[in-house]
Amino acid sequence: MKIPHILRIPQQLKWLALWLVSGICMAGLHAQEMSPQASVVVKFLHISGLKQLDKTARKSLVSPNFYRQLGSDAAKADVNMYVPDSFHIEYDSVRTVSAFIWGPYRGWAHRLVFAMEQVEGVWFIRPSDEAKLSNSGLFDPWIRVDKNIDKKLLPPKPPQ
Repeated sequence: MKIPHILRIPQQLKWLALWLVSGICMAGLHAQEMSPQASVVVKFLHISGLKQLDKTARKSLVSPNFYRQLGSDAAKADVNMYVPDSFHIEYDSVRTVSAFIWGPYRGWAHRLVFAMEQVEGVWFIRPSDEAKLSNSGLFDPWIRVDKNIDKKLLPPKPPQ
């Protein structure tokens, strides 16, 4: 079936429409400007949420100074993580980033607070100096966790 000439959309208009829709979607994602520190935490939480078990990806976001502090235990160390369905950056400052994370149907919600450290111009998550390896070789990358927080603190659910 041949489309009448009047109903055909010129190629330039198709690209313009695609560009506009993409721009609107990206504007929603970046409506709140993120600091480099918050970006590191977002990457960490995104990797955790995807259930990626790649140690290297998680470990690369933790300060090399922390691994030096671990000494010979650094090779067997792995980063502890929650596996959130979603997350939201609550606040970020130069040295601290706080994030809400939650599970399926918001059945559980926690607040994680991360310390941040800049090493040679690159921002990393800096675990607490008191962070110790568990028997399974895990350490907590956050400096504080508030478990089972009131769900009223979470951002509103997006419309379906």
